[in-house]
Amino acid sequence: DDQVDIDIDLTMKLTIVSGKGSKTRSNEIEVKSNNTISDIKQIYSKLIKKSIHRISFKFGDDNNAIRLNDDNKTLESYNITDGSTILFKDLGPQIGYRTVFLIEYFGPLLFVLLYATRPSFIYGSDAASKPFNWVALTGIISWSLHFIKREFETLFIHKFSHPTMPLSNLYKNCSYYWIFGAVIGYPLCSPTYEPPSSLNQIYIGLLLFAISEIGNLLVHIQLSLMRPAEGSTRR
Repeated sequence: DDQVDIDIDLTMKLTIVSGKGSKTRSNEIEVKSNNTISDIKQIYSKLIKKSIHRISFKFGDDNNAIRLNDDNKTLESYNITDGSTILFKDLGPQIGYRTVFLIEYFGPLLFVLLYATRPSFIYGSDAASKPFNWVALTGIISWSLHFIKREFETLFIHKFSHPTMPLSNLYKNCSYYWIFGAVIGYPLCSPTYEPPSSLNQIYIGLLLFAISEIGNLLVHIQLSLMRPAEGSTRR
């Protein structure tokens, strides 16, 4: 007789625990054994009325708990069975990765372009009427092209393995880039800017910049092609 394999989606009850000590809370949900971690997050998100992106699950004892990071894996693949307990952690307010990249790269671009207008409260009343040294102007254009490239890559090339990150990371990431923009832009756009004395140094630096930018763009395209889709962790 031919043997037929039948997939049976068993209904299970899971307990999801959050908090510690006196703040411990638990909720019971009903799921199928072939449900994915993403499915469980969707169910729990509706129950606690929080964004799915704030939800992080662990399974096992506190000391040996494993993170349920792969949203595409099923409960069965994690050996989660009927009556199991899953630990929940609230990741806090989230912001999209793409949004963070756009904001952090926009800052240094904006700073240098604002410096380039030579506002009187920074450089003095007659600063705007003074001509730019050609090296400084080249530096401003190069700086702007670099960050315009980064914005372009963020919008059209990068594929992110996770849709969001903690909102608190926005301030750390922006501080790094924006401070560099503020510090580098001030002397670069100043009427008193003095270029390097060696033309060879300037031309070699500009050539290395162009090669690096093109190489960096090609690497980012290659990395994007290696990731099958947005949100995928596989390469």
